[in-house]
Amino acid sequence: MRQYITLIFFLICSHIAYCQNVFQAGDKCFDDGDYICAETKYKEAFKVASETDKQIAEMKIQRAKWCSDHLKIADQAFTSHNYLKSKKNYQSVLESNPKDNYAKSQIEKCNTKLNASSTEANKSTTITNTSTTTPLKLSKTNLSFKSPGGGDYIDINSNLYTIELLPDWCTVEKYSGYFVVLCKANNKSSIRSDYFNVKSGNNIIRVNVTQQGSSSQGKEIVLNVSTTSLNFSSPGGVGDITVTTNADNFSVTLVPSWCKVQKYNDHIIVSCLRNESDLSRSDWFTITAGDKGVKVYVNQSGTNKKESIADVESASTKKNPASAEKSNKLNSFSSIGIQSGEIAHYGLLYERGGRKFMGLHMSLRSSFTPEEDIVNRVVKENKTEFDIGPNFKIFQRLYLNLGVGYGYYNFMNIDDYAHTATYDKEGYLAATGGLMIRISRLININGGVSFMDIDKEFYTPEITFGLSFNLRNRYKY
Repeated sequence: MRQYITLIFFLICSHIAYCQNVFQAGDKCFDDGDYICAETKYKEAFKVASETDKQIAEMKIQRAKWCSDHLKIADQAFTSHNYLKSKKNYQSVLESNPKDNYAKSQIEKCNTKLNASSTEANKSTTITNTSTTTPLKLSKTNLSFKSPGGGDYIDINSNLYTIELLPDWCTVEKYSGYFVVLCKANNKSSIRSDYFNVKSGNNIIRVNVTQQGSSSQGKEIVLNVSTTSLNFSSPGGVGDITVTTNADNFSVTLVPSWCKVQKYNDHIIVSCLRNESDLSRSDWFTITAGDKGVKVYVNQSGTNKKESIADVESASTKKNPASAEKSNKLNSFSSIGIQSGEIAHYGLLYERGGRKFMGLHMSLRSSFTPEEDIVNRVVKENKTEFDIGPNFKIFQRLYLNLGVGYGYYNFMNIDDYAHTATYDKEGYLAATGGLMIRISRLININGGVSFMDIDKEFYTPEITFGLSFNLRNRYKY
C-alpha cells in the first residue's frame, strides 16, 4: 500500500514539473522573439495542463500568435519600403514583448529610412517647377477617421508639391512617394468635415477629411447581448449572438479551445467542434466593450446518451447560466472532518480551495495515550502532531496536499547506571503529503503519509486516512 501511494505521489509531482518545464520553455522562446517556437511549446503545455492552467496556456498561445502575425506584417511593409507602417507594427510587437531585440533593431532601421525620406521630401518642397507636364495623381481623395483620431497615408506621384488649406485639427508628414495625414481626437459629439488641397505646379487636387464625433463621451458604456448561454449537442453546431453597444468597438476573449468565433460589426458567430468524449463539457468566453464585460457560457453534451453525474448537474443549471460554472466545476469548498493515522488515531482536518490552483489544508492528530500506559510500558508508540500547508488542484476532483509542522512524543528515559527513570517529551519536525478526492459536492476523502524528523533522517512514514464534509455557503475562493 505504501509503495502505491509513493508511486502516485511521484507521478503527480512529475506531471506538475513537466507542465511547468514546457511553460518555461515557451516563455524562453517568447522572450527570444521566436513566436512559432513559443506557440508550439504553449500548445504542448495546453494538452497536459490542468483546467486552470489551460486558460493560461490559451492566453499565451493567442499572445504568441498575435506577435507572430504583426511581425510578418511589419517585415512585409519594410520590404515594400512602407517604413511608417512597418515601424508601427514593430512597436506593437515590442509593447507586447519588450525583450524582442529583433523588433528593436528594425525600429532603428525604420527611423533611419524615415528621417532620410523626410529630409529629401522637405528639400524638394522648396523647389517649384511650373513647367512639368506630368498630371498629379493621388491614391485617395477622401479620408475618414474615428473620434479618437489616427493617421492615414496617401501615395503621390511627385515630390514637388505643397499642402494648402490644411484644417487646424490635422497635420501632414511628407515622405518620398507618399505623405501621412494625422488627425487629432474629436472630443465633441458632432461629426466634423473639412478639406485641403495638394498642389504641384498648376495641378491642384482636393482631399476631403471627415471625422466621427465622440458619441459616448460623458456617457456610460452600454453593452447588451442577445443571449448569455449557448447549448450544443455532441456533433457541434453554430450559434449567433447579437451585440449592442454605444462603444466604438467590442472584443471577444478567452474563447474555449473547442470553439471558434467570427466577429462582425453588430454580432458574432460561435462555432462548436464535435465532442468526441462521452462526458459533457462547459466553458465560457467574454465579450468586452470599454469597461463593460459580459460572460457567455457554452455547454455541449457528450456522445453518450446516458448522462454522467456532471451532465445532470449541468442540466439543472442551464436555466441559470450564472451558476453553471459553479455547479459543473465544483469550484470552491471549505470542509472540516476527521483524520486518523497508524499511531495518532484521533484528529481533526480542515481544507479549503477549489477555484484557484492553490488552496490550504491543516490537521491536528494525537494518540491521546494515558501517561500511566507509557510509564508502565503498556504502549510505546505515541505522538501528537500538527501540520499546515497548501493543496494543489490537479484535476477537478483531485488535489495534492503538502504540509510541514511540529510534533512530539512521550517516553520513559531509563538510566540503568543511576537506577532512575523519568517521564520525558521529545519534539520533532514533521512533513506530510497526500491526495484528496472530492467524491461529491458534500464529501471528500483523503489519504497520505507523515514523516517524523524529516530534517534528520528518512524514517518509515505513518499512513493516514481522513474524511471531511464541505460547509455550504461558508467560503468563496
